[in-house]
Amino acid sequence: MFLFAGVMLCLKLHAQKQLAQFIRDMNILDRPSVAYDYKITLLQVQSNAIEDSITGRIYKKAHEYLDSSSVAIALVNGDYYCKLDHQRREVSVYDLNLIQRKLNLKFDRSGSPAMIVADSIFIRYGQFRMDTTDSHYICHWRVGTDGGITSTAFVEKRTLKLSRLILELTEKDPDGASLYKRICTIYNIRNEFPDSAIDLSRFCQIDGGKVILNKKYAPYNLKTLIP
Repeated sequence: MFLFAGVMLCLKLHAQKQLAQFIRDMNILDRPSVAYDYKITLLQVQSNAIEDSITGRIYKKAHEYLDSSSVAIALVNGDYYCKLDHQRREVSVYDLNLIQRKLNLKFDRSGSPAMIVADSIFIRYGQFRMDTTDSHYICHWRVGTDGGITSTAFVEKRTLKLSRLILELTEKDPDGASLYKRICTIYNIRNEFPDSAIDLSRFCQIDGGKVILNKKYAPYNLKTLIP
């Protein structure tokens, strides 16, 4: 779990630049090994109606990761990329090295599906506020006065660990008639999880250049590009 060394000193600082710099240095979600659950909601502001909502879970270890939601599953495991589209009932399995050779491209596998806050924006333009409850320190950042971006971090007082992170982006639709808010809540954040969580064998087996889907996904259409 994420232990916030020196957090008590930081919480006494009043300058937003110092606080934002501290959060950036923690690299909360950009660790070699991290897992968390998430919920993304699209909210129509005027009516307060939820127009769409997705829940999921992310596991990341070094350059391998799994992003599993109710809509799709995306996995990078070793040299393979696998995507399961539940709506289309389709599975794609690609050998990343083969794609690089065929297309003469080099993929950057250092990226992460983890959501990273643009700290430089908050440092320069953000407004900071901190509240406290019996159990948590609650740190709020806002960029922009008309909607804009907000970030809210919940830090447990007893353990000084991040328990929840909420990111909100307010934007207008293309014709400017409606205002929407995209809300991403990240919770159940942890460093440890079993290697089996990001193992390709959860979904298929590869034998002699042939992909064999596990029983659960056998009815899905299969697309492959492997040696």
